[in-house]
Amino acid sequence: MYKGLPLKEVLQKWKSTQQYEIAALQACGFHLKGLREKPKQRLQKFRTQRTIHWDPFFQELIQTIDKNTLQYSSKQRAQLLHAIATCHEDLMVYRDAYDHTETIISLSKKLTAHPFGAIRETAIASWSLGSLGIRCDGNGASDFLSSEIAQKVFHEGTVQDILQVLQACATLNWKTDMFHTDVINIDDLIHRILKETPSDIIIAQYAWTLTILRALNVEEMKLPQDLIMRLNQINKIHTFGHGLYTTLLLLDGSLQWNTISSSLIALVQESISQYQSFHPKQSILEGAVHKELSKHFTMVSGVDVKIPHSGSLQEIILFPDLVLKWNDRTIYIEVQGPAHYCLYPGRDQPLGRTIIKSYLYRKYGLDLLEIPYFAICDPDTHQLSTSLLWKWMEK
Repeated sequence: MYKGLPLKEVLQKWKSTQQYEIAALQACGFHLKGLREKPKQRLQKFRTQRTIHWDPFFQELIQTIDKNTLQYSSKQRAQLLHAIATCHEDLMVYRDAYDHTETIISLSKKLTAHPFGAIRETAIASWSLGSLGIRCDGNGASDFLSSEIAQKVFHEGTVQDILQVLQACATLNWKTDMFHTDVINIDDLIHRILKETPSDIIIAQYAWTLTILRALNVEEMKLPQDLIMRLNQINKIHTFGHGLYTTLLLLDGSLQWNTISSSLIALVQESISQYQSFHPKQSILEGAVHKELSKHFTMVSGVDVKIPHSGSLQEIILFPDLVLKWNDRTIYIEVQGPAHYCLYPGRDQPLGRTIIKSYLYRKYGLDLLEIPYFAICDPDTHQLSTSLLWKWMEK
């Protein structure tokens, strides 16, 4: 179903128009996203049938778009990027291989090869590239987020436009010209945000994004005090508790920590305690690594690490993929799958959230072992290679 209509009717309706590819991709995205809520049996059925139904359909759409990139308007290019990002994000949940990766990279570079006509389109394209894990920043594609364009976004764009651009930069650890000029005055930006939006969610998202950028050492940004004061007014956590918790962990020990209210800390800690019951289940790769390492070590999975804390946080809670016990050592393992790295320009370049998570383990003195998928998976089958895994462990 897409907007209340069966998928076939939607595609037939748009078949003879330039909107067909956009509608088809959006329909794919909505279908795949809906599968996340389905019973396990339905997901298994989808996995076994995907090569018959969805892979060829998705590939055909992508190839059609690739041929017609010069025919699309600026708005259509942004819409296509957004639709591709939505589809690809959900396909990653159910796929063991990246059949479409090279095509998507090539297409994304073509769709961003020319500036977008409107600020909203630039913001959508930025968010989409962040979701895809693709940096179009001069490596065979134009840097559509140049200093001049960024300046226009931050001066004329909406609060949501600016947030989407900043989120893309934080996700990709993307250091564009905008962070090396006077394009962004963070204090002015926050003053405008606080004036224009009453939304707790937007405020929390800005706090997370700016704190991530600061931790990634982009101009050593500090969280504006006005923003912290607004955070202290939040009295109900909605869907952003985990992001706020990351924000607090990154601020812990900084000079700004004392300005955070105890009520906000208590609220976030209560939220993160509830989050534990929704701890993501093992991926296929994590399960395979767990099974192999269990042959030689005592292994634990799905365990939340709780570290006593002398300050207001009381205890730090982290969520490792696996825990390995070896002699008197406890080693926390993060199995870094493809979603933890950029698709382009280099698949060994970690995303911002991956860097931050690793940083937090080190910050609190934990023994962390990161296992990247490209070091332990067979390049042809994309499955775990036990020989490569043990070779990595020997390091």
